[in-house]
Amino acid sequence: MADFKPECLPILVISARDQNSAKAIISEILENNDSKGNSGENNEDCVWRIVNKYYTADVRLHALLDGQELDTQIGGSVEAHLIYMSEDECTSGEAADVMRRRVRSVPAAHVRVVAADAAEAPALAGACAAARLELVPLREAPADGDERDECGLVRVRAAFHAHMWPGLVRRGCDDSFESNRDVPSDSSDDEWSEWCSGPRAAGSEQAFAAALATLPGAAAAARLAAGSREERLARAEDLVAAFCRALGTPLD
Repeated sequence: MADFKPECLPILVISARDQNSAKAIISEILENNDSKGNSGENNEDCVWRIVNKYYTADVRLHALLDGQELDTQIGGSVEAHLIYMSEDECTSGEAADVMRRRVRSVPAAHVRVVAADAAEAPALAGACAAARLELVPLREAPADGDERDECGLVRVRAAFHAHMWPGLVRRGCDDSFESNRDVPSDSSDDEWSEWCSGPRAAGSEQAFAAALATLPGAAAAARLAAGSREERLARAEDLVAAFCRALGTPLD
């Protein structure tokens, strides 16, 4: 992607108890990834390059530790929030309170995921359900013949792959969609692609990519624009109509 300016990138905030916890989950997210920066060392931000079947996007990873406040200068760039709960936090009687406190520390985020470093987190399950948050156990409960050790991390990555990041670049802008199939991507792309694609024709894939490309600009404009509820609904209807037209199935 073009000019690399971390301060201009959309932000994924990682909330964790301390620096070691934040570094651990960031390292897991960035595994086998063409990232830029220092992988969160010295409490500095790094960049996650998201590469999947439809787009590429550079995302700034910012660790927010317990007791810290989110810098107001970056608050407007926050797009997503990962709440990391360590194993001992998951089993603590205060697990739900800790999770809620971390959620409140990042008031504006379009995507939130709670990552629990445990096979089961019953204390968190109810709290996450009540708050309509996705809870992803990073460890699977033992199962005979099942060795999907990283499915939790795959799901965490996939949740952020599915977001429409500002500044994303559509893969195959030259309409040669097949030409991008050999470009390496990180491990979550395989899971995300299987979930999104299936046995589709190339024309359908290109249509979906074109429709996907219409969303970031429209979403950014909608966030900046003021207006009444009726005006906001009209803009939302226009966005849905544009998306359907790009797919070749107009609403009219």
